[in-house]
Amino acid sequence: MKVDIFIRSYEKDFEWLQYCLRSIKRYALGFNEVIIAYPKTEAKIDFLGFKTIQLEKRFENGYIEQQLDKLTAYKHVSKECTHILFVDSDCCFYDFFEPKTYSENGKPVIQITDYNTIPKTLFWKSFVERFFNNTVKVDFEFMRCQPLLYEKQTLIDFEKWIIINKNKTLYSICKEVKDKEFSEFNLLGAFVYYIDKKENYSFIDTKIQIRRNPCKQYWSWQGINKSIKVELNKFIYA
Repeated sequence: MKVDIFIRSYEKDFEWLQYCLRSIKRYALGFNEVIIAYPKTEAKIDFLGFKTIQLEKRFENGYIEQQLDKLTAYKHVSKECTHILFVDSDCCFYDFFEPKTYSENGKPVIQITDYNTIPKTLFWKSFVERFFNNTVKVDFEFMRCQPLLYEKQTLIDFEKWIIINKNKTLYSICKEVKDKEFSEFNLLGAFVYYIDKKENYSFIDTKIQIRRNPCKQYWSWQGINKSIKVELNKFIYA
């Protein structure tokens, strides 16, 4: 298992990103590369020597565009990479982590939760079922926490499935999305669980087990206030 860390960021999240990268620099063990992709900008930050990729802006809905970039991250990771650990800019690690932190017996771990226990997210259930042409009944939510580990090949297979079964490209589908009606990792998780190579993953029901995860995710839109800054600095420098 050769794992690249992939972060899709943008200028407004750069303050969060700096803390995220510092925490990765301190605590990450055994990863292949760290790659930060972001839309072209004049803003300057210290990427701590990690690989960066500047992306061209393709359409106005930046919220959907960043999801498309994650689903096509296989285009940006290293050739030898077999798995991708997706990390958001507003995540901060507070202890050492390695590929096996997010895998089990060599398989990526995906935590799942029954939709019946989280009714506020039921709209994603119907969205995912419609996306897969109502060919599967979706029982679980697949975006329970950051970061998320997937096989690189899964992203490639997902794109191929779309072309064959929806007669569209992933790009064209994202281009048509209105507002925020899209959830990349609920789609990807359901694709693996119901359609693709379920045996390549380990699914853990959060009602039964909560995995150790030395990462805290914040809400980037709330900004970094004094108390959050104190906590972030404690995580990184204590």
